[in-house]
Amino acid sequence: MKKVLILMAIGERENKLSKSGMNSVDGVVTEAIYYPYHNILIRMIRKIWCNFNLPGFQIWFGEWWKEIEQYEAVIAIAYKSTYRLFQILRKRYPAVRRIIYWWDPAIKTILPDKVKSEVCEKWSFSKNDSLNFNLKYNPTFLPVDSKIYENIMEPDKMLYDIMFVGSVGKIYYNRVQILSDFYSICEKKGLSTYIKVLYHSRGKNRPFELKSAIAENEYYEIVKKSRAILDIVEPDNKWMTLRPLEALYFHKKLISNNEELVNEPLYHPDNVFIVGKDDINNLPEFLNKPIKQLEEAVYQHYAFKAWLERFGLDITGNRIGEEI
Repeated sequence: MKKVLILMAIGERENKLSKSGMNSVDGVVTEAIYYPYHNILIRMIRKIWCNFNLPGFQIWFGEWWKEIEQYEAVIAIAYKSTYRLFQILRKRYPAVRRIIYWWDPAIKTILPDKVKSEVCEKWSFSKNDSLNFNLKYNPTFLPVDSKIYENIMEPDKMLYDIMFVGSVGKIYYNRVQILSDFYSICEKKGLSTYIKVLYHSRGKNRPFELKSAIAENEYYEIVKKSRAILDIVEPDNKWMTLRPLEALYFHKKLISNNEELVNEPLYHPDNVFIVGKDDINNLPEFLNKPIKQLEEAVYQHYAFKAWLERFGLDITGNRIGEEI
């Protein structure tokens, strides 16, 4: 029985919740693209090797490369090096199905126009990118083991009304100001928050600044202790982050400035507050309302298995409709 291989940038130092969540499905193997070298010099050499497109690129691949023929399909998250990986794979193992998946906005990784369709199939989590770059659309999923969100904390044990943990990069340049404004609103309304941003403010004193990243398991503990998750996207880039799915599966309220969420199956006005659409004065009332239980079909829509099936794969790695 052939399987599906999912390639991500999961280093040895990172938490493995995402990897373990996907590997818990029969027929799926999730691996890091590169072998996890700890030596800084070797990693610098690898980076130079990759940046200058030197021959023999595959020597840096992980152990999965030695077993590539056992896979019916390879799904690789879009990074700058992913396309070169698929060029090599197409030449060496043309029978293996190749799928590049943009799990971030295309402007943050590699532009789809630079990826030839004959080398690999092109898919995206973003409706906008799918339309703008002629990509196939496959909405995102929450890549963690279901055991993480099985034990839901009782409301009277919550420590925070609203939580947000994120970062600021060149495509998230408005996020700090948006968060600052929202933080002030929460203070005025007496709402308790855990808002932390990985951001170096260059002398400015921001109450929510985070100097170093927190571990993934620590992040989900904070989610469990909060009544609502805050979701902030750039005003001109309305993609769906993982936070709406975290709110869905952890049974939390969601506060978001992404108006496109009203078109998602997970949207219900009792569960999702749209900043800019809903009256901000009603935020405390929204938080105090019971969460509306959604139909099971909504949860299944965003499940990892459903994500695989939208590629035309079942969980054994075969195309749907084929005999095993």
